[in-house]
Amino acid sequence: MKSTRFVGLGIALGTAIGTATDNVAVGVALGIVFSTVISAAKSKRNVSPQNSNQDTIECPID
Repeated sequence: MKSTRFVGLGIALGTAIGTATDNVAVGVALGIVFSTVISAAKSKRNVSPQNSNQDTIECPID
């Protein structure tokens, strides 16, 4: 699964932040959040132009 590709990077970053702030548990949780956000942002970029119009909402008021 490609979404798990950034988990190691996120946990490493979160552990570093947690160690710097003397709260490793919160740092690991933040690392998991970071990895989720990065993988979601990367997967949004891989949407083909044909399917990108399905997510748009037209504004009825112009």
